[in-house]
Amino acid sequence: MNNFRLLVVALTLAASTACSNSVDLADPNVFAQELAGTWSRIIAPGSSTVLQLTVHDSTITGTGTFAGEAGPSGTLSVTGKITTGDFGPFVNIDFTQSNGPIGHFTGSLTAANTLYGSVWYTSTGFGTGDPVPGTFLRTAH
Repeated sequence: MNNFRLLVVALTLAASTACSNSVDLADPNVFAQELAGTWSRIIAPGSSTVLQLTVHDSTITGTGTFAGEAGPSGTLSVTGKITTGDFGPFVNIDFTQSNGPIGHFTGSLTAANTLYGSVWYTSTGFGTGDPVPGTFLRTAH
């Protein structure tokens, strides 16, 4: 029983330490620092969007790549902006594919390594239309 108590105490301390080291994503400056890096959205096996983001103040720029499982692949040009609203900072990102379609993402950091929101395309071609839920996971900072 003493080993069990020791385990509970150790786990409680580890959890409280992890919580105390979390970042304040409601702070626009912290949000901008955390947003910079490489983010990947896996749509299906073999199909992905990868964004390499740079942030200066509230301006987002970058490059990236896209790949379809059996479709086209190529490079991306990325632009965007961080905006602070009633519920904290969020991003609007546009990513132009080298083959023409333009993707859009609106969302927020829900954790330091998770960017969650909506993705849609406004150019002609496959996949255009209504927004769908989209999650980008950090692959490098």
